[in-house]
Amino acid sequence: MDIYKIVAIGLISVILVVYLKSVNSEIAVIAGVASGILIIILSLSYVKEFISFFSEIANEGGIEKSVFKLTLKIIAISYLIEFSSGVATDFGQSALGEKIQFAGKLIMITLAMPLIRDMIQAVVGIL
Repeated sequence: MDIYKIVAIGLISVILVVYLKSVNSEIAVIAGVASGILIIILSLSYVKEFISFFSEIANEGGIEKSVFKLTLKIIAISYLIEFSSGVATDFGQSALGEKIQFAGKLIMITLAMPLIRDMIQAVVGIL
């Protein structure tokens, strides 16, 4: 089970990064980012299960494929933005991390505009 590997890598990385901070802080940051990337790579195997599960639910619920794809894109963007913002913060660039988050939010709301429009039209149609 990958969770044991992920936890082990996480704990070992924390100890390694804490030690490296006292020796060489630049290498400590790189080690932390590399550990994060490794953990994400180990987690990617679950993405297929996630997509498959929600694809089945969408098909059974009669949700259009375009809506499903758009929702997946927004979820993926949110995770990528969160990770890249965290990396920027780890490198001491919290202001840049905040700008990455802001840009990501703008992108997600822009992608969601067709869904928002459809929801508003549905509500207005009911009234």
